[in-house]
Amino acid sequence: MIEISSLTKTFPEVTAIDNLSLSLSDGIYGLVGENGAGKSTLMRLIAGVLQPDGGKISIDGSDTQTLQGKKKIFFLSDNPFVPNGANLMGVYAFYSSFYTIDKERFSYLVDKFALPKDRKVFHFSKGMKRQLFIALSLSVEVPYLLLDEAFDGLDPVLMARLKDEVL
Repeated sequence: MIEISSLTKTFPEVTAIDNLSLSLSDGIYGLVGENGAGKSTLMRLIAGVLQPDGGKISIDGSDTQTLQGKKKIFFLSDNPFVPNGANLMGVYAFYSSFYTIDKERFSYLVDKFALPKDRKVFHFSKGMKRQLFIALSLSVEVPYLLLDEAFDGLDPVLMARLKDEVL
């Protein structure tokens, strides 16, 4: 369970999150709101990428700023890091140094999305990069997965495949 209590996050000139309290149990949730509403900020706070100005976030009782808390969650940002010159397996190798990843599931999803295995990720289209990171995200062995802009850059057929895999 993700517990958020009296969470506040401000940036110069804007309060992104203002005294938010929320409990999320097992399931699939979506955040909906206009641009600049604080959705990505909330996910970054939950993942421990940002520190709150006030309040508390815990995942199964662990503070998200601790290693124990961070091991329970994988956050796919809208612009994930790709090691310089990496192909698919280079991305897999980099992220597997931080997370336990089911290699069979990753390979299955890469094949399902028909991603080119030898091409450098730098040369992938926006949609192909998103597919790669969705495949990676769905293969990481953590209890909580946060996907920011999950369907961004995907065509309708790939959106349907992704929805099937998430469900």
